[in-house]
Amino acid sequence: MFSRLFSKRNKHQDFWTWFSKNADSYFNFEQDQNSLFTKLKSELEKINPTLTFEFSPVLANNTREFIISADGIKSVFPVCARPGRTRPRISKLEDHRLMRRFDLTFYRSR
Repeated sequence: MFSRLFSKRNKHQDFWTWFSKNADSYFNFEQDQNSLFTKLKSELEKINPTLTFEFSPVLANNTREFIISADGIKSVFPVCARPGRTRPRISKLEDHRLMRRFDLTFYRSR
């Protein structure tokens, strides 16, 4: 039981460690969007295959919102909320979870 609990926790920590190392690339993702989004989706799938993500355009304060979503699947909400608990502070990316945006200016994974 404990090994299962810790393995899930490690997946989230591993994700944020990886993402922190690549945050600058994701802030400027337009330069290589397809490759970066494919890799990000692959990393999120290690936590749960149904997780999706969105990035906002660059905001007035020179940040982007980075949204990890359960894509409306209620059973995935707890999994979706968990990555943010282990998230380090990333200066140019504001983390939001469980948000569903319908603003067409967001860049979405599917």
